[in-house]
Amino acid sequence: MHPRPMGPPPRVLVIEGCEEVRRVLLEVLANDGYDVHGVSTGKEGIEQFAQGPYDAVIADVVARDDAGFETIRLLHERSPRTVILAISADASPVLRTRAVESGARHVFAKPFDIAGFLEAVRRSVPG
Repeated sequence: MHPRPMGPPPRVLVIEGCEEVRRVLLEVLANDGYDVHGVSTGKEGIEQFAQGPYDAVIADVVARDDAGFETIRLLHERSPRTVILAISADASPVLRTRAVESGARHVFAKPFDIAGFLEAVRRSVPG
């Protein structure tokens, strides 16, 4: 586990349609000291986010309901200070640009190196 300052752990919402990927992300983040919640669709993500506050959102741009960009945009509009990290199996420059324009701070292409991903989360979401 990465050492964290005293106080409540950062809250992270994971929106990922693939149950296995969501489970791994939740486990890795929880083991690193984050307070994590996971959902499988953008709609569920928006509903869960409303029960926040969340320090960060990790969102698949093609979640089960295929509303990833819209979800990112809505969450960014509601809370511009919340860090949004996008993940996608498509690493094209067009997708990356669209995700950033929607409000994502970073875009990670699947499959990604978990250690590198976790380090990026730590830098983006300080405890």
